[in-house]
Amino acid sequence: MLSVLLFTSFGAKVAAFDEFYAVIAGSKLEIPDSSTVIIAYVVLATEFLCGLGLLFRRLAFPLYLGAGLGGMLLGYNVWRIIANVGVPCHCFGRIFHLRPFGMIALDLFIVGVSVALLAVDAPVR
Repeated sequence: MLSVLLFTSFGAKVAAFDEFYAVIAGSKLEIPDSSTVIIAYVVLATEFLCGLGLLFRRLAFPLYLGAGLGGMLLGYNVWRIIANVGVPCHCFGRIFHLRPFGMIALDLFIVGVSVALLAVDAPVR
């Protein structure tokens, strides 16, 4: 289920990459423009690799990656609330938009599922 969520998010961002890039650029993070595109590609690669790893479940790395991704996104969405960022979230492209508190709940879900799978499943490390 988590892998489907991550693949959906990945696909929506790829389909509307310019919008995804604009959301990162407009998020009031103090980063240079040249780093914005790198951040966008890193998020895409992380979502894809984590989704792929969770789908096949052979290694623990994707679960750690999922927990880290969820934690990073959680921090980003808390930042959006604190900085009063008016740009809507673009985590799922045009499929749907959530307010920051909805995204925080989703981020906590990603972290929780990843940690729970690490605790229960104990895949090969």
